[in-house]
Amino acid sequence: MVRIVIADDEKWVRAIVKTMILSAQNPDFSIVGEASDGREALDLCTKLSPDVLVTDIKMPEIEGLELIESLRQINPYLKTIIISGYDEFRYAQKAVELGAFSYLLKPIEEEDLINTLVKAGKAVQEEKERKEKETLLRIQHEAGFNLLREKFLNELVSKDDFLTEEIKKQSKRLGIKLSNPVFYVIIISIDDYEVKFKNLSKEQKFAITSKLKSYLDWISKKYFSGYSFFSHMEENEIVIICNTENILENEYIKSKLSCIQKIIKRNTGITFTSGISSHGQGVNRLNTLYLQAAEALKYKMINGKGSIIFYNSLAGMDKNKIAISSDFVNELALDLELLDKKNVNLIIDSVFMQLNSHKASSPHSIKSALWNFILDVINKLDCKEIIMEKMFEFNHECVYEKFKDLETLEDMNVYIKELFLNILNNFIVKKIQCSQNAVETAKNFLDKNYNKKISLEMISNYVFLNPSYFSELFKKETGQNFIEYLTNLRISKAMELMRNTNMKTCEICEAVGYSDPKYFRKLFKKVVGISPSEYKKQA
Repeated sequence: MVRIVIADDEKWVRAIVKTMILSAQNPDFSIVGEASDGREALDLCTKLSPDVLVTDIKMPEIEGLELIESLRQINPYLKTIIISGYDEFRYAQKAVELGAFSYLLKPIEEEDLINTLVKAGKAVQEEKERKEKETLLRIQHEAGFNLLREKFLNELVSKDDFLTEEIKKQSKRLGIKLSNPVFYVIIISIDDYEVKFKNLSKEQKFAITSKLKSYLDWISKKYFSGYSFFSHMEENEIVIICNTENILENEYIKSKLSCIQKIIKRNTGITFTSGISSHGQGVNRLNTLYLQAAEALKYKMINGKGSIIFYNSLAGMDKNKIAISSDFVNELALDLELLDKKNVNLIIDSVFMQLNSHKASSPHSIKSALWNFILDVINKLDCKEIIMEKMFEFNHECVYEKFKDLETLEDMNVYIKELFLNILNNFIVKKIQCSQNAVETAKNFLDKNYNKKISLEMISNYVFLNPSYFSELFKKETGQNFIEYLTNLRISKAMELMRNTNMKTCEICEAVGYSDPKYFRKLFKKVVGISPSEYKKQA
């Protein structure tokens, strides 16, 4: 679409030009405005940004030639077609010098005007396409160049075998200046990344993290004479290489990071945790410094989200294994079975109070202690196999995968409470179900598992009842005690196998849950009245 503005102090001239353009019925032509003097034409072209201006050379306020010169500063891509009664070379020459696209003499021929407009429109389109192509190439070049810089900076912190000469060569090629003697590495880790970015598209994630990085670029250059870049090792991390003339005080680094934390949280809602290395001399130390910053960042679990953690503050940390008191394990297991939600939460809080006294310990040892605590409690519970298999929608592996990704002690406290309260709720549901049909539940279980090693205690646990109470209830409803019922069930299954298969007696013995054929024969005769071999003959 060619957007056109017509400017002439004579209304009838504007009307003729407009009529000529409209009569051409060219769908690419669109008249967006008319002006009766040079000032109005300048204002219209500034406001509407047309592609073509058709203007008289002689107008009130601002003449055509002056108008062209003014508009060239505002819109260099505007094509100006001069119409005039002055058949003088100096006007045409001046118009061309000022960038006029064409010079038409009055009276205007319709064909000349339309052909000129078509050419002007084509020129505008070609310039737009050329501009877009140039912009795209520039963006691609800048993007490619930035990716090369990012790749090189990632290699600087991840490799320990970079030659100094190679570093100097690459740095010069990519415009990276690392000439100061002192180096630090800071790793910025976005808090709750998996939660906050889980449902975002790749483009949305990039937009948010790019905004965060723009703030970090500013602080890197202004205060640390360095560079910030996206980590190629962790999706939620941005790395800063600091390169200063002098060693920086921890308080100075902390004050700058605290300031940018507040700005970023206010403008993006994002919080982050920082791990800072000790200082090092020489660019070859960057890999070591990066590993120090990464080690410091692990203490986010203890220090909490949004913390600023210095590697040189970790000296003297106790890395010995931590064991949570067995008293806590026994108490929690008992309270779960007693369905005491309040005490369950109190005991878990007590565990974390104990761990707070171990804040000088390594994150790994604290996390391992908590995981072992979870397993120890579950192993104390009745029907632990059922719990491990069926507790809410998780299995053992899923619980561990979720647990190991938790970032702080606070997160772990919340998760462990949710975990054990879900186990407790499973106990409640099971107890309600089993209190109503405990014997039927037991009989169904036995019917499916008669060939396994089953005890009264095991089946009592399965239906969440005391063994003595369950034994009395079972005999009352079936007329047999548990052992008699299981024996009769097994012998009944053995008789079916003898009638319907060619299995040997020793094979049938094992198939119905007995390991001793001699004992099986004796038991069979006691129940049926004849030996297995005699029964097989009769069958």
